[in-house]
Amino acid sequence: MVGDMTRFTNTPTEDLRKKALEYEVKGTLLNYLLSNRQEQEVLEARRKVKTVDDNIADIEKRYSETKTKLEEDIQKLKEGQESEAERLRKEYEDKLAKVKESYAASETKLKENAAAQDEKISKLVTERDEAVLSAGTLGEEKARLETDVTELQLYAATQYDEGFSFALEQIKLLFPDLDAERLGEADAMNQIVDGKLVPYIPPP
Repeated sequence: MVGDMTRFTNTPTEDLRKKALEYEVKGTLLNYLLSNRQEQEVLEARRKVKTVDDNIADIEKRYSETKTKLEEDIQKLKEGQESEAERLRKEYEDKLAKVKESYAASETKLKENAAAQDEKISKLVTERDEAVLSAGTLGEEKARLETDVTELQLYAATQYDEGFSFALEQIKLLFPDLDAERLGEADAMNQIVDGKLVPYIPPP
């Protein structure tokens, strides 16, 4: 039975000393092994702690580098956006200036065209009024000329008829033996067709 001291009652002292020495050696060995084990565990724990510390340091380093790079990228992006915004603003202002310039030029051109059109319209109105006045004058002149032509035609016809009658009278005087009735058939308005006197028919 473990812990039963009666079993050592009859054991000689020398044997007890040997056993005590054996147990003392075993205890020392166990203490050494325990101490060594504890030292190994401490070293292992320290190694693990160092590994963790190294990992943490590496993580912190990479975090710091990543943070720095990210901040630099953000700054570059911000600068790029500001530069792009400035470029777009300048481009917009340039386009706006060109549009204003083009609008001003177009407005000036339209005003010039409008002025030219007004001048042309005024000139055309003047020419129209002059043409109307001239047309009225020409109408009066035409009527007067037509009247003159009619009068001249009547005068010419009268002169022709009188000349024809005078010629007949001269023939009667020069040739008294001619048949007066036959001479009476002569008329200024007759024409000779196929050797015969026929009334004059004006062309269609």
